[in-house]
Amino acid sequence: MNEQDEVIHRTWVQLLLDSEQKEAAAIALDIEINIIEEDYKRNVGDRVSVQFHIPTAVYGYVKSNEQLKAIFEETAKELLFGRKLSFPHYDNEGVWYEREIRVSQLIFVYFVKFILVEDGWKDTIKALIASSKGVNNQGATSELMFARDKKDLISHNGLKFASQSEVRIAQELMQRKVLFFPLAVGVRAETGQQYKDHCEVDFLVCVNGVWGILEVSGPSHNGRLAQDTEKDRWLKKSGILCIEHRTAEQCYANPKKVTDEFLSILAQYKK
Repeated sequence: MNEQDEVIHRTWVQLLLDSEQKEAAAIALDIEINIIEEDYKRNVGDRVSVQFHIPTAVYGYVKSNEQLKAIFEETAKELLFGRKLSFPHYDNEGVWYEREIRVSQLIFVYFVKFILVEDGWKDTIKALIASSKGVNNQGATSELMFARDKKDLISHNGLKFASQSEVRIAQELMQRKVLFFPLAVGVRAETGQQYKDHCEVDFLVCVNGVWGILEVSGPSHNGRLAQDTEKDRWLKKSGILCIEHRTAEQCYANPKKVTDEFLSILAQYKK
């Protein structure tokens, strides 16, 4: 991205965040934006193409999510429509100059963001393919719930997450080199009924032999106090006593603070 595109990208992400579109802002953060002038060869027109270059991990999710694309495009229009932008060109004699236009029409294009080639990338892909063979219990319950709503879980670092808020917590735990299991499915065969014998947690964390659970409560948890309380009781029955709940907004806005607080509380359970 050039300097103008970087300024637009930074402002666009902030606009999404300030418009309470936190999930969209989290995805937009990793998108690369290129603003291309259309019809410049004819030296007419004031139409620009807004190119969203989307990471492979979320490209399928963005492409199939019409609501998310509508949010992206509407906020981009609010930011760019009627604004003067500069575009560099060479004239017929090869002299560099900048042409300024006032935007009156926007075209939106979605691309897969290219991945830089790193050493040993083929071995990395082979390992990912090998680890993905067979049944994967990670995120099994959330995957069923998302499938019911015709949505996909978010993929990050080869793992599944139910929200960008969870992704941010995972990134914090990875930076601290803490052992954790995201969307882990626990089983205790007591009743023979799967919905009673299975339990999925957002983050199962182990530090120095002490186990704890961090739950990220989103809008879907509203009015579910009784179910969450029963879930906590089910887990505590097996000896996991440190179970902390934080809202998705808290985890998204300040994942470092949430993670620090959780690890501090977990440390108090060490015998």
